[in-house]
Amino acid sequence: MAAISAQTLFQFAKELETLEKILSSQGFWPKYCLEYGWNKLFAVPECCFCDTPFSAIHHHMKVYGNYGIGMSKQWGIQKGLSPLMYHLKESYMGKTLKKLLQNAKKQKSEEAIYRQWVLMKKYQAVNYHKDEGGKLKQLRNYLYYDEREWRYIPDLPNYKDLLRFVKNQSEFDSLKERKGWDNLTKPFMCTFTACDVKYLIVKDDSDRIQLASSIDKMSHWNNDDKELLKSKIITCELINNDL
Repeated sequence: MAAISAQTLFQFAKELETLEKILSSQGFWPKYCLEYGWNKLFAVPECCFCDTPFSAIHHHMKVYGNYGIGMSKQWGIQKGLSPLMYHLKESYMGKTLKKLLQNAKKQKSEEAIYRQWVLMKKYQAVNYHKDEGGKLKQLRNYLYYDEREWRYIPDLPNYKDLLRFVKNQSEFDSLKERKGWDNLTKPFMCTFTACDVKYLIVKDDSDRIQLASSIDKMSHWNNDDKELLKSKIITCELINNDL
């Protein structure tokens, strides 16, 4: 029987540079991301991964990009990652969360808004919930449930920094404060060692050569780590031909 869950947590990107930055920093930076599928938009500081068998990752590459890093699930558990809790909009849980969001948005002062959230934000519960399906940027009727998402949320000292309401996508894209928000989370990067990495996925052989060259130039990895990381590089072409 084919495995439903994997022993690898994948993260994908659309550019090789993103993969190089992750390796160069030896960690995942939990930046603020918009949460889709809710009636009200809000941004959460997070690092997201998918718990998907290797044989099914082509679906995620189509959506998120041809550059990926696969981390051991044991690493994720040790770092405090958790699988999300999915709900249907019209379920009891879905309606409860929707009401909480609506009540919070109705408050006139910032302090009143956060009083609505203090209990749930104390345990970061909302940041680990996701609608079963909805809109993903340009994609409509996207099934989030298929992603089997695991998420890292930094343990920020001020619970108010764990969620920020925004009016719409355009406002979020143009916010000057976003850089300041992300700077708050940089000390809480989710770090890793070369041994924690299981796969480095690139688009083609040209990218494979470039990534190997970039790794060789990274001074914080020792020579053994560099050779180990380079041995983990595989191409999308190889994956597609073998599946």
